[in-house]
Amino acid sequence: MQTTTVKERIVKARLALGLSQRQMAARLGVTKSAVSLWETKVREVPTSAIRLITHILGVSENWLLTGEGEMLLDRKGYLLSSLETQWNVPANEAKMIVNLITALPDQRKEILESIVWPKKRRW
Repeated sequence: MQTTTVKERIVKARLALGLSQRQMAARLGVTKSAVSLWETKVREVPTSAIRLITHILGVSENWLLTGEGEMLLDRKGYLLSSLETQWNVPANEAKMIVNLITALPDQRKEILESIVWPKKRRW
């Protein structure tokens, strides 16, 4: 049985990603002291902040709330789903965007060039 709290899992996720409280606060649009108060159990984490925290830290909402399942989301799957459902990007375009975002730096140049300057078609 999982005995950690939501607050402890927030700290675990933040540290796993190498973020300071100040960096996490900046990403969430809150003060460092708000993050500190959440993590030290002085103040409850607002329900409205839970979804934002999961998005910013890239952790599973189920894991954050219950401690069950994998901590980190499948980033490619999450990006694809977000692009398709929240931004209405067609699936084939979403795959191209995700491949670009997740590629190594020198691979990005090649991907961008293939998009901007596609090979001439042979008739």
